[in-house]
Amino acid sequence: MNKNKLSTKFIKATTAVAASTAMVGGSVLPAFAEGEATTVVKNEETKETTLKDAVDSAKTELDEANKNVDSAKADYDAAQAKADEMNKAANNASEKVDSIVSSTETDVNNAQTAKDTADSNYNNAVEEVGKADSDVTNTEGLYKDSQSATSNAQNAYDEIKNANPDAEQNAKDAETAVKESQNTANKANESVESAESTVASATENATNTENAYKDAQTATANAQTVQGTAQTAFNSADANVNEKNTAYEDAKANADLSSSEYLARKDALEKANANLSGAMNVLTSETETAAKLNKELKDLQADRDLKNEEIKSAKAELSSKEDELSKAKDALTKAQKDLQKSDTNREEKANALNEAKNLVSKKQQAVNDAQSAVDSAVAEREQLYKELDAKKTALDSANKLAQDASMMIAKGSVGYFESNGNTTAVDIIQRGTSLDNWGSDAKKGGLTQIGQEKDATSLENMKTALEYILKANEIRKANGLPEFKVVDELMAEGQVGANMEAITGNHTYMSQNSSAPNYYGSMRGENLVNGYSDPFVGWYNEEYAVHDALNGRDVSELTTQEKADLYDYLVENWDQEKYGDTVSFTKTQKEAFERTFSGDELLSYKAMYIQTGHYDTLMNANVTTTGYGFCSRVTSQSWNGKTSTQKFGNETYLDASVKAYDAQAYYDQFMAYYNSLYNANANADDAQKAYDEALAKAQQADETVKSAQNAKQSADAELNDAQTVQGTAQTAYDEAEAEYNSKSAECKNASDNVDAKTEEKNQAEAEVIKAENAVTDAETAIQSKEEEIENQKTKIADAQKAVDEATTDRDAKQAYLDELNAELAKAEKELNEARAELEEKRTALDSANTDLENALRAEEEAKNNNDAAQTALNEAKNDLVNAQTALDKANADLASKKLAYEDAQNILNEISDAKAALDKAVTEEETAKKAYEDAKLAYQKAQANVDALAEKVTEAETALENAKAKMKLAYSLTGKSSETLTDEEIEKYGLAEFADELQIAMQNLADAKKAYEDAVTESNAKKSVLDQTNTAYAEKKKAYDSATAAYNAYKKAEEDKKKEDEKKPATSEVIVADKKNTSKTAKTADESNVGLNAYMMVGSLTIAGVVVFAIRKKKMSE
Repeated sequence: MNKNKLSTKFIKATTAVAASTAMVGGSVLPAFAEGEATTVVKNEETKETTLKDAVDSAKTELDEANKNVDSAKADYDAAQAKADEMNKAANNASEKVDSIVSSTETDVNNAQTAKDTADSNYNNAVEEVGKADSDVTNTEGLYKDSQSATSNAQNAYDEIKNANPDAEQNAKDAETAVKESQNTANKANESVESAESTVASATENATNTENAYKDAQTATANAQTVQGTAQTAFNSADANVNEKNTAYEDAKANADLSSSEYLARKDALEKANANLSGAMNVLTSETETAAKLNKELKDLQADRDLKNEEIKSAKAELSSKEDELSKAKDALTKAQKDLQKSDTNREEKANALNEAKNLVSKKQQAVNDAQSAVDSAVAEREQLYKELDAKKTALDSANKLAQDASMMIAKGSVGYFESNGNTTAVDIIQRGTSLDNWGSDAKKGGLTQIGQEKDATSLENMKTALEYILKANEIRKANGLPEFKVVDELMAEGQVGANMEAITGNHTYMSQNSSAPNYYGSMRGENLVNGYSDPFVGWYNEEYAVHDALNGRDVSELTTQEKADLYDYLVENWDQEKYGDTVSFTKTQKEAFERTFSGDELLSYKAMYIQTGHYDTLMNANVTTTGYGFCSRVTSQSWNGKTSTQKFGNETYLDASVKAYDAQAYYDQFMAYYNSLYNANANADDAQKAYDEALAKAQQADETVKSAQNAKQSADAELNDAQTVQGTAQTAYDEAEAEYNSKSAECKNASDNVDAKTEEKNQAEAEVIKAENAVTDAETAIQSKEEEIENQKTKIADAQKAVDEATTDRDAKQAYLDELNAELAKAEKELNEARAELEEKRTALDSANTDLENALRAEEEAKNNNDAAQTALNEAKNDLVNAQTALDKANADLASKKLAYEDAQNILNEISDAKAALDKAVTEEETAKKAYEDAKLAYQKAQANVDALAEKVTEAETALENAKAKMKLAYSLTGKSSETLTDEEIEKYGLAEFADELQIAMQNLADAKKAYEDAVTESNAKKSVLDQTNTAYAEKKKAYDSATAAYNAYKKAEEDKKKEDEKKPATSEVIVADKKNTSKTAKTADESNVGLNAYMMVGSLTIAGVVVFAIRKKKMSE
């Protein structure tokens, strides 16, 4: 790397006559005073001249006296200002000492307060531990009791549950068995009722059939009597026919039956007999038909009578079924009423159960909410106690920081680098305080004074330096370049460099520490400026313009003349909008150069502004890391106290132990540190307030937790009560449900029975209707048969008439024949009469036989009906006995099943009660466990708090002891107390540095007082001189006023002559002396074309009594 050297020197001049200077654009420009004019008067001396000379002479003496006054006044003011400054310094030194001593007193008071607070907190915490321990013991006992209760409840539940594993199923089976048995009993009862009705009906039917059988027997006996009589009569008639036939045959044998007349008459008789026989046959046939019809009529009548009996039986059955149906309906109505009542009861129990469940749900939700509130309150309390711990830590830190803030501010950047854990940066600063670590061009006045107000290591100046880095990054960002990263070590280098370069005015470096890491990051250079309010006006604005004006050429390629021409060009064509402000490229600056210098020297001054090294470094993409130092000391090289040194490096080459930070993040981190110190007391107050608020919140959280736990216990109790109510309601509902199901089954059975009985009744009605229809059909048949009989009677009557007519004809024919054979005729007549009687008797016998047969058949049928009725009655009676037996058995079985159901239900209730007791015990155990765990947690927290507070007490005691030792040492060193500390105690309490600091402060105070006393002495001397010059001035003023008065009196006397004298003008000549006295300074070199060619035109140049400004000149050299 090529290196250039830059040297600067100020042209100094002394002022011979009155002059003044003015600042323009950051440069010192001359304000030339017009030369004093000497008027040569060639008129002869007159009185006026004498008077005027006297005035002028007095004026000269007065001016001289005035100058003496001004000079003495300036001397006095300077002396007084110095005295004031020394007084202020003495006061500051005194305040510093007082502040140090007072801080020890404050530290003691604060430490004592902290100790008292720590003791109080510790004692309170110990008391809380005692309470918490008692709570643990109490809740542990309750928890163990609840565990025992739960175990007992579990054993009781397991015992009864194991003893009755199928209790629930047994209860259901028993309930089903009761229902089935009830149904069986109901059916058995119905069977008994039905059997009783059947027996009643069968008894009535048996009585009726028995009476009918007896009537049939009587009818048979009567028919037998009639048949016997008819048989006797028939037998007698048959015997008579046989007798008459024998007589006829005998008569016939004795008669002459061969005559034609006889034969004719016999033939007529035979035809008449044949007709009679035919008529008799018709009559017999019609009679038989009539007998048949009568028999059929009797059969129909018997059938009708039987059907009437069937009607009676069917009606009896119908009546029985109607009775059964009525009873079934009554039973159904009763069952429906019972079911409705049971349903109402069940609904009431269901409503009560729902209300109980809703209450349990509500209470459970209340328990859940209460538990959530407890959990939330506990969690919030834990969080608040964590926050309280954090606030306490923050408070301790803030209090310590408040105590140490002044010391930390005094440490400046060293304190910050220490907080950043960077010992290398601290070492760099420390090395900057000793001339041994600098090169030969270093000066003692440029050594770093750590933390001093105007030193680059002061926090204020470090803040300014970081703000300049942010501005540099804005420029880089605007040009599309990556922003600089900040390196602690480069910051430290920049700070010690700025301090030294404020004195040397040149790039000045410390000797390298071979053991130090490469914190430069392959050092890329340094920018330096003195006097610029904004360093980037020179580094960037002006050199940016030069860079563009070069149009790609290198500065080294230009001659001095070309550089001067380029300077003139930029002055005349400065682009404010593009490049911004400038200090060097102004017409005022250019004119100042041209008034002051000429020739090669002028060219040299203009040429030295044509450079781009600083700009090139800022715009170098390979430059990625930086550090910055800003020193505000006013020196001969930095007339306004503004020295900036920016270091550059490359992150790629950084040692692994060196860290590069984002500039904004670094600034924010630094400002946090900065604000923490300057706002330390306010932050401590805020931290105390925050801690008090956090403590109040934590204490309130304790109350909230207690309140929430009390609310939870109340909610648990209410839930237990509600669960008990629900259990009772559930049992009542289950019983109501069982009763309802039973009643529902009974109602269904009753309804089914009504349906069955209705069907039976309908069938009985159908049988009655069927029987009635049969009777009606029989009556119709009888009526039809009676009509047939009546018709048959007509036929019989007609047949009888035909028989009678045939008989008459036969008798006539017989008589006619008999005239031929009277005996034969008589015999034949008797025979015919006998035959007719026989037929009559035969008809009567047939009718009697038929009636007998019908009677016997009716008797047999009546007997059979009676036997069947008696059998049915006996069977009905047996069925009734069997039904009653079954009913008795069913009732006994029902009673047994009910007892079994009650036993099963009692067992189930016992199991339910055991389960409820177990659930309650488990809930109480959980509650007790929670209370026990909370108590243990509270004890642990309380104990941890005691332990922590014990440490705090120890810390407070140590802090108080240290503070008292420090105050004792302060009192001893300041003479406020004769007690002192031994060297061992000073070392023990780490007070050596404090002792040095206080002793330095006291020495500074002594020095300041001495300086103040010397300044007061000097000020008093200057005051004496001022008083003397004021007296001399007063005398000169008095003489001047007298001369002026005389002259004015003369002028007034000459007023009237003035018009004439006005035509006599005076002649005068003005002579202005202008002599240049130019002094040149040594040229400076800029190293590596990177350092700042900073300059300011300062000083004065005397030209024939005119004050000429002094300008810093700088010239580039290879």
